[in-house]
Amino acid sequence: MREYLKSLRLSNGQSQQDVANALGMTRQNYSLIERGERQQDINLTLLEKLSKYFCVSIKELIDFESNYKKLDQ
Repeated sequence: MREYLKSLRLSNGQSQQDVANALGMTRQNYSLIERGERQQDINLTLLEKLSKYFCVSIKELIDFESNYKKLDQ
């Protein structure tokens, strides 16, 4: 599970539906991404959207994702 996405979302008081709407996808699709069941490698376009939505740098998201990948192995 991508705990960092869940943590960012909850710290902003957002639901999965709120994030999905902002990213232009279904809640189900966003949920799969957050759980790590879809987008095994998050693409740059999605990283840019997440960065803007959560007001964090792309570098920070890449670092979070890198740590997630290490823990997932």
